[in-house]
Amino acid sequence: AVYYHGSHRRRVVPIDDPLRRTTEAAITAVRAMLAGDRLPVAPNDARCPQCSLLESCLPSVVSNNHRIGAFRSVLFTPTAEPREDE
Repeated sequence: AVYYHGSHRRRVVPIDDPLRRTTEAAITAVRAMLAGDRLPVAPNDARCPQCSLLESCLPSVVSNNHRIGAFRSVLFTPTAEPREDE
């Protein structure tokens, strides 16, 4: 059984060969992602408001390429000379 804290429900999940293969494929994909240097794009869908990682993930920010570009241009624009108060 799998217990989901968000809904406070336990669901029985029969472990058959197709589920085992799907699970093994997901594990392989996660390992490959962790070995790489890029994370997948946050989905920003109906599940997000109930997610415990909402404040860390910020899917409404990172899923909008225009906003990301605007943030990057402000955050990573080098100045010619450092200010004295820095």
